[in-house]
Amino acid sequence: MVPGGNADRQTVQQPPQQSPSIAGDVPNYLVWAILATIFCCIPFGIVAIVYSSQVSGHLAAGNYEAALKASSSAKKWCLAATITGAVLILIYSLVMLIPLVLAIIQGGSFEYNFNGSPF
Repeated sequence: MVPGGNADRQTVQQPPQQSPSIAGDVPNYLVWAILATIFCCIPFGIVAIVYSSQVSGHLAAGNYEAALKASSSAKKWCLAATITGAVLILIYSLVMLIPLVLAIIQGGSFEYNFNGSPF
């Protein structure tokens, strides 16, 4: 081999550049966050909205890793809000239905007393 020839050169591979299609593929979960805030759990939903809104800003700044992290956090908080809301709705439904089911099982009638008196 001849020194300085093509055989001695090392090829340095550059990391792939971020393409616009990859940046556009980062979901922000904003719609899910808003719906979870309205219908499920307000505190967790607000946190999800904050992380969701950060995704677009990070992508506009070219910070793909931060956008992915914010997207992941938004998804986690949306899921937490949705599950919390579903569990609370289930508990509320059971609390409301148990007296009705017990009254039906006992064969009696069941009435809600709305005048404030326990009797």
